[in-house]
Amino acid sequence: MAEYALTELASNLSLDPEILIFLITLPLVITIISFAKYVMGFKSFGIYVPIIIAYMFYQFSRMNGDTVSTLQGLKYGLFLISIVFVSSYLGYKMVQPMALHYYSKLAIVTTSVTVSLLLVMFILDLINREGILRIDIFSLILIASISERFTNLLASKHTQAAITLSLQTIVLGIICFLVINSESTQLFFLRYPWIILLSFPINYLIGRFTGLRITEFFRFKELIQKDPES
Repeated sequence: MAEYALTELASNLSLDPEILIFLITLPLVITIISFAKYVMGFKSFGIYVPIIIAYMFYQFSRMNGDTVSTLQGLKYGLFLISIVFVSSYLGYKMVQPMALHYYSKLAIVTTSVTVSLLLVMFILDLINREGILRIDIFSLILIASISERFTNLLASKHTQAAITLSLQTIVLGIICFLVINSESTQLFFLRYPWIILLSFPINYLIGRFTGLRITEFFRFKELIQKDPES
């Protein structure tokens, strides 16, 4: 069938279908993040961390062979993300009063995250909860690397601001995951791969947007509704 020509081409080239899905949905994910930031008013750890979160959840949702489970992706993903953020926070609070160079502090925090992940995986193995253990090593490294961004945020902002920004980053990653995990989305992009070219004009328009963001309408609601003559 013509609409599956891209899949057949990937098969002829021995290209992993998951790599194909990643490549054709990445522009969509980046556009969602851009729209969320400049039009909706979302804040996040840049563009890199939400992408990691989205595709990490995507991988977790496909750990049972051909079965796709969105709930499993969210459950395992949020579990690991929670470990990374909690261990990063505790590790940073431990080294914060120490007179150390930033990279030395970061190394200690990252080590605490690594130890936490090792302990959790060891415990899960003991209680025969092997599902989350199927994650590949590269994805695990990317997950652990999130601690660097969180530590940097803790060093430059108050704890409450850091937590708020972290939550918005996770929510944004989940939104992107739900979009790319949809079978309808994947089939649409496989059928019409040229649609990713629309990312250029869409992001150009987003980049030119100078109006109030959606969150700012709620933030300044009273000022907007106030009579200018009063």
